[in-house]
Amino acid sequence: MSMKRSAIRAVLFNGIGRICSFAITFISTPLLIGFLGDVDYGLWTLLMTFTGYYALADLGLRGATVKYLAASDAAKDHKSFNEILTTSLVAYSLLACVVLLAGIVIACVFPSLFEIKAGRSLQLQLAILCITLAFAIRLVGQISPAVMQARLRFDFHNTFSIGTQLIQAICLLTAVGLGYGLFTMALLYLITTLLSQLYYLFEIHRQVPNLKIEWKSFHRSRLRTLLQFGSLNVLVNAARRLTRSSGALIIGLILGKELIVFYAIADAIFQKFDTISKAMNSVLMPLVSQLQEQKSTAALQQLLYQIPRFQLSWATCLTTILFCWGHDLLSLWIGVEYADLSHRVLCLLSLTFLCTMISGGLAAMLTGMEKLTFLATVETIYGGLVLVLGSVLTWKFGVTGMAWALLIPRLFTHGILLPIYCCKLLNQSAKTYFKEIHGTAVLGMFPVLLICLLLKSYVHPQNLLELAFVMIPIGLISGLSVFLFGLHSDLKTLVYQYIPRRAFKVNKTI
Repeated sequence: MSMKRSAIRAVLFNGIGRICSFAITFISTPLLIGFLGDVDYGLWTLLMTFTGYYALADLGLRGATVKYLAASDAAKDHKSFNEILTTSLVAYSLLACVVLLAGIVIACVFPSLFEIKAGRSLQLQLAILCITLAFAIRLVGQISPAVMQARLRFDFHNTFSIGTQLIQAICLLTAVGLGYGLFTMALLYLITTLLSQLYYLFEIHRQVPNLKIEWKSFHRSRLRTLLQFGSLNVLVNAARRLTRSSGALIIGLILGKELIVFYAIADAIFQKFDTISKAMNSVLMPLVSQLQEQKSTAALQQLLYQIPRFQLSWATCLTTILFCWGHDLLSLWIGVEYADLSHRVLCLLSLTFLCTMISGGLAAMLTGMEKLTFLATVETIYGGLVLVLGSVLTWKFGVTGMAWALLIPRLFTHGILLPIYCCKLLNQSAKTYFKEIHGTAVLGMFPVLLICLLLKSYVHPQNLLELAFVMIPIGLISGLSVFLFGLHSDLKTLVYQYIPRRAFKVNKTI
């Protein structure tokens, strides 16, 4: 199978995986809020936010492992492939031990930091320890998705992820529906994580017969190579993690944990849409690494225009829909009492997402091209601005102030700075880039805006089912608009040729 066809298959399955993940969150969020209440749901959000910082313990190894595995796979170097994998496993095992120690510290300070009542402190501390252990298990298991992603086998990876998320959501909802608390939720999260990682590891060994993990394959030189790449990558990931989770923390510390829920509702939608964009971005990094290995500059120049054009096109359609129908969605989904404030936050976050998509995929390209110094600088500047502006604007304007703090610097760093740098790197005109990317996005927005306003004038859904029927023509128009204006002609041809025959073909050789 050609590299382009493999990439298209990967993007398609990645997109399906992200959409299913969004659907699971969409269904489970109002149920969790209803069962737990505003305060406990806010505490669960804080628990997941705090433990989300454990991702910093990755030290950038995930991206480094995928990059160098992809390069070894392109060169058909099985020995190097196994050495990189074994070295990564040893490093992840040591990092998992560090995470466990950090979890003990966080469990000790969490109750006093957020003024938790004495009667609930033990329950929350045990919940933190369970989530910490689950993350440590996932950290060691990072080698499994790294293998699949390096080989562009996102079909299996996303099928597995959907199944895991669905099982976890069912377990959590069953627990809270029966009256159990946060500790039981965390314990079930731990058990499902352990079982899923064991199954993933089994499938890796079954599908990749040449894979060998042996102690003799561990090399310090490989570890140094991974850490050199990862040291900058971890700065990028740390800045992203900081900005992604800073909203709930800043609001909780300044305004109180009761108001976190209004931000968390909008942020849950925003984060899921962000993960949909990663459906393509996560494919780009190993793909660009392979193109770099093959010294294919022309292909990289094509990607510079094709990927952001597509991503900005669908992001513009999505933002238009959220502006027109977001309030109705929140009213019917969560409740009228949450809709007004959460919709204002959602509109600002959708604009932030739109600014990100102006440079959609370029960060992943820079990672694959090992231009991490610039990327780390941009993400660090953005993270610092978000923390400063977030603290000031949240104190001054409340929950919406945090959303403004994410939007304002995003326009500069990702809407302007990243595209200009990438154009210069690949000897392309920045003026041509912005003209092509913005022009197609604006053209694609008009039919979506027209159908949204037309339906808004005549249709007033009373429940989610009626709203879903309203979204059918809007979704069809949006999909057609993205296909016509967002996809380059070469990609349209490949999609026409590929989907009917090859979408589910499996390649089992490295």
